[in-house]
Amino acid sequence: MIRAGADLVFGSGPHVLRGIEWYRSRLIAYSLGNLAGTHTLSTTGSLGASALLRATLDARGNFLNASVVPLRLAGVGTPVPDAGAEVATRIRALSYADFGARAIRISAAGRLAAPGHTHLWSTSFSR
Repeated sequence: MIRAGADLVFGSGPHVLRGIEWYRSRLIAYSLGNLAGTHTLSTTGSLGASALLRATLDARGNFLNASVVPLRLAGVGTPVPDAGAEVATRIRALSYADFGARAIRISAAGRLAAPGHTHLWSTSFSR
């Protein structure tokens, strides 16, 4: 999709968090988990971890900034904010394992940066 001209790609399907890749100066978020369940999906374990991706692109589709908003599915599948660093830590680990040098960098606060651009924020970034 990036090669065909997409500026940002959101994948879905596996119902769990997956990595985020930096590909040809564009983001590909392979899966952000389930956003809501409402009695239809399990909310335990990895199926209860979810995220929103906030991304800002310029008028030409170039990446400006992005962050991961961590969520947990509570009760019957209602998304609620997750104050822990578990979601960012999981996406960071999956990204690095799946994409190596093309893995997006994620700060402890959930802010994203292209590989090699860790100087964008004062918050430390890690793999």
